[in-house]
Amino acid sequence: MSRWWSREKPKMTMEWRTSIKYTVPSILYLLCNNLALEALRYLKPSTYQILGNLRIVTTGLLTVLLLRRPLARIQWVALVLMTVGAATSQLGMYLLPLPWPQR
Repeated sequence: MSRWWSREKPKMTMEWRTSIKYTVPSILYLLCNNLALEALRYLKPSTYQILGNLRIVTTGLLTVLLLRRPLARIQWVALVLMTVGAATSQLGMYLLPLPWPQR
């Protein structure tokens, strides 16, 4: 019976062929984080959070369009509800005037 403290640690590889596989995802991750910081400079935090939640909707639609994987009916309902929720949260500030002056 092996114990968790006696297990052999995974070995790190130093081969360039193995390391090169991680360059594209790491560069994309770097770009995504830098764009997120740039977006925070121009958007309100609440707007940024709502747009961030729309990534789930985008992922679902791209899964259907690009990967040709069908979604279950409950998944479509969830995508529609998330889209409607994001739209109504942004429309509220334009349709309802604030009773006090903004600072």
